[in-house]
Amino acid sequence: MEMQQTAETAGAINDLGGIIMAGAISDQAEADKVKALLEAAAKAYYESDAKLLSDNDYDLLNEAYERFTGEIVSGAKGTTSMSHGYDRMMSTLKKAKNMAELEDWLGSAIRDAYSDSFSLDKDVISLGLSHKMDGNSVLLEYVNGVVAKAVTRGKDGFGVDVTGLFADRTLPEQVTCGVKYEAMVGNSKMAEISRLRGRELVDARGAITGILGRDDAQKYGPYIDLFPLDISFGDDVPAMTRVEAVSKLYRLHNGGYCSCGFIPILGTLKEVVEQIGRHYDRNADARIRWEHTTDGMVIEFLDPDVRAKLGWHQGTSTYPKYARALKYPPYEMTTEALRMEFDVGPTGRITPCVVFKPVVIGGRTYQRTSISSHKRFQEMQLGEGTKMLFSLSGDVIGYVDKLNVPDNEQIAPWPFISVCPVCSHPLQANDTASHMYCVNPDCEAVVVGKLLKWVRKNGFKGIAESTLLKLVENGLLSNVPSLYDFVSDATRMEQAAQIEGLGKVSIANIAATIKGHAIKDYVALAVASPEGIGRTICKPVCRAYPIGMLVSMAMKGEAGKLMEMLVKIEGISAVNATKIIQGLGSPLMAWALVATQHITVEETYSEAKEEQKGGMNVCITGKLNSGSRDQLVARLEKAGHVFQKSVNAKTNVLVTNDPESGSDKNKKARQLGIDVWTEDELISRLGL
Repeated sequence: MEMQQTAETAGAINDLGGIIMAGAISDQAEADKVKALLEAAAKAYYESDAKLLSDNDYDLLNEAYERFTGEIVSGAKGTTSMSHGYDRMMSTLKKAKNMAELEDWLGSAIRDAYSDSFSLDKDVISLGLSHKMDGNSVLLEYVNGVVAKAVTRGKDGFGVDVTGLFADRTLPEQVTCGVKYEAMVGNSKMAEISRLRGRELVDARGAITGILGRDDAQKYGPYIDLFPLDISFGDDVPAMTRVEAVSKLYRLHNGGYCSCGFIPILGTLKEVVEQIGRHYDRNADARIRWEHTTDGMVIEFLDPDVRAKLGWHQGTSTYPKYARALKYPPYEMTTEALRMEFDVGPTGRITPCVVFKPVVIGGRTYQRTSISSHKRFQEMQLGEGTKMLFSLSGDVIGYVDKLNVPDNEQIAPWPFISVCPVCSHPLQANDTASHMYCVNPDCEAVVVGKLLKWVRKNGFKGIAESTLLKLVENGLLSNVPSLYDFVSDATRMEQAAQIEGLGKVSIANIAATIKGHAIKDYVALAVASPEGIGRTICKPVCRAYPIGMLVSMAMKGEAGKLMEMLVKIEGISAVNATKIIQGLGSPLMAWALVATQHITVEETYSEAKEEQKGGMNVCITGKLNSGSRDQLVARLEKAGHVFQKSVNAKTNVLVTNDPESGSDKNKKARQLGIDVWTEDELISRLGL
């Protein structure tokens, strides 16, 4: 049933396949779906090893969203800031989808950068070409040639701190600078990465994303290749020309790092377009055999005056106007449909999946993909032997289209199933007939899906889908509340330990994982809500209002008032508000708020109010090492915290460099159960 989760994800993506192909959004409902998927993809990109969209599809959807709304969807924010003067290096590039778009950009840029006397047919321009490497961007800040900080690309100048992973990547010269790299895993190293991860990995881009987000990332360091892309010596040092920067990068790295294949070209507009086209065609065909994945080319003006005149776009996104990324077309291969399979997701949604004759792309075999919906299934009219086009945009999730060939007209299409393939319960269509659902709440696939969603969203580690399935099949689990009843019932746990493939140790581990584990209110709401509503959407809702009040209003049928409240929250559309109200009114949310004997719900609203009040209440006693008390108090208050002269019930922490002292403040702090920190702990924990 692991495939069911994959199919759900693929279904969400394929639902938007028409938008990807057409490059346009038709209504607000589609815009909301696009935004939710882009936000989920960005979060997966920056925070885990789950890759939901290819770069190409992400860009196409974001561009369509920008055209419809005038806004873009930004990536996920990390935890560490980049130093001043280096931020701009971590910007993204505007993309051209084909040679025609690139030529249009070149012509427009030339008109903007050169005088009216410039001749497109006679005058010469200088451009640089390089591979657009398909990895993860990281910025290494060097002090005297030694790595001082390493940060992934994030949002608003923030990224994930990966200094420990790249601490040994010193430079041969004692220079102080920032260098932007593309961090990648080569195809030949994927087997060893898979061995270290304990599971097979097939996507090199997904592999590097996962490594950068792991706590044990350091052990993967020897398998990561760095491609130097750009260098800066900060705001106080005059910028180098692009050719000087590239030369400096390659000289500094002295062959120990990978090359992006930078080459300069020179000529009239027609001549450089012809040269770019030749490189484009050659690389697009050859890249499948290369050690590292590239999904396009980078084209940039080299003349410093031209670069300065074109400058940077400063709207909702920041990118250089003097450069473009030219994307390669997706991989495409023809194949034939063999049979249909139908997966059941955690919501009961039926996802049709076509199994086809295997195709091999980039050394990987593909033979199954989602058709996403009942509606698209009906439109495609697939049958055994149907000729199809399978496409892959650098991702592990493919897309199929029926080919317009005479042979296909003679093939009888498969019918959609009428009953659930797991429990045989009759299926029901949703309001738009776009999807079919199993509405049997006791369907094993639905029960396991909901349990798995709850387990994963709440961070319960070590509970496998196969384990949940065995417990459901044996009647020991029936819904999320039953999971908590189960780990509190010694008799049922003993019964579970007798099931083949489980045992006492695994059952005890499950109980230890779940017992006493507090959940976040917004996580519970996300799990309880319909498809399309995740933690990113639910968190601002729970910060704005007490979850208990919202659930109470939903149970009382006050949907209209709830709608008025929710749409006032930034980022919450009417479509999402409707789904959130359904989640608030679900039995799962009601249970979570009353099942205090089994579960603790952490209220985000209370946390938000505490933050607004100024953070922590801090009392300081004894001698300090870092300067005067007034200086430390000033730093505390600047960071939003409150200084207290005495210890009382409102005090969050007492700061002292002599925690074992018998002073009155120490005694009172111990009596009240107040945390006692040293001065160094205070500075470290609060980032002072």
